[in-house]
Amino acid sequence: NYRETALKTQAARVALRSPRLVIAGSHSVADFVHADLGVPRDRLRTIHCGIESDAFTTLPPAPRAPADRHTILTVGRLVPVKGHRTLVEAFALLRRRYPPARLVVVGDGPERHALESLAARLNVADAVSFRGTVYPTGDLLRAADVFVFPSLLEPQGLALLEAYAAGVPVVASRTGGIPEMLT
Repeated sequence: NYRETALKTQAARVALRSPRLVIAGSHSVADFVHADLGVPRDRLRTIHCGIESDAFTTLPPAPRAPADRHTILTVGRLVPVKGHRTLVEAFALLRRRYPPARLVVVGDGPERHALESLAARLNVADAVSFRGTVYPTGDLLRAADVFVFPSLLEPQGLALLEAYAAGVPVVASRTGGIPEMLT
C-alpha cells in the first residue's frame, strides 16, 4: 500500500522506473501502479494471486457451535485500512437484534488494543474473541458460519480466497481487488 506515506510513494516510483515488466496481483493494483506510480501499461501484466484450494476443500467437518449461536470470522492485519473498526461497530448493531452472534477476529497489529477497547465500550467484548495470529486458519474457517472481509482498501485479499475455497459464505467490501478475487 504505497498510499501510506509520500516517501513510500516516491520510493516506489523510483524503484519501478527500470524494470522491463511489472507484475500486479489484480487489475486494481495494475490501475494504481499505472495511474499513481507512472508505470506504462505496456510494462504491466496482471497475474492474479491464488491459493492451493484443495487444502481447504478437503478439510474434515469441524465441530459446530450450538444451533442458536452463529460465528462470524474475519482474518487480517489489525490496521486501520482493514476496516475492523467498522466491523466491530456493525457487530454491535447486530448483537442488539441477535444476541447469540459471536465475532472471531484473527490477526494482530497496532489496532488490537483500540479494537478491544471499542468492543468493551460497545458492550460486546463478551462476544468478540481476538485470537491473534493463527495459521493455518482451516479449523477456524470450518467452524465459521460467515466470513467478513471489511477492508477499506484491498489490493487482493488472500484470506478472502481461503474462506471462499473453504465454502464459507463471504461478506466483503466492494473495493480494490476484492470483486476480482471473488470472480
